[in-house]
Amino acid sequence: MEVLRKVFISESADMSELKEQIITWKERLETTRVESVVHVAMQDVDVSRIHFASVFSFIDRNEIQFFSKLGISLSKLLAAKLALPVISAHCEYKKPFGLDDVVIVTSYVSDIGTRSIKIRHVTTASDGEILADAYTVHVSINEVTNSTITLDELFEAMGL
Repeated sequence: MEVLRKVFISESADMSELKEQIITWKERLETTRVESVVHVAMQDVDVSRIHFASVFSFIDRNEIQFFSKLGISLSKLLAAKLALPVISAHCEYKKPFGLDDVVIVTSYVSDIGTRSIKIRHVTTASDGEILADAYTVHVSINEVTNSTITLDELFEAMGL
């Protein structure tokens, strides 16, 4: 069963009236998006074009922000002997980009399983053109038993 959490939303611009709303961790996953602006640096390129591994570095930084926005501290997760390791990663490079380009990396959950989540990461130029389209699949595990656990168990342990 999904863990329910209470949040407050404002019905007025000045926040004088607050309305209680119940949301689940699943709804939070479905609605959370992270966008980062990245200025492609020399360390990110191979000759003059983006090095394939650099996109995964951008994704990794976005995922840290993503989990933080959800209220999941990765250090707290690890201290609880839980983890969300990447078990699959894929990227299609659609258009070349390189040194001095400014790109936007947007990350959001595209699929939620019982024990795993799939996060899509889209890298775009400032005009919105897709440069790279990637995803990562994360599975929830208990580090002590070295076995998978449900996302319910993981989010409950994180107080979400």
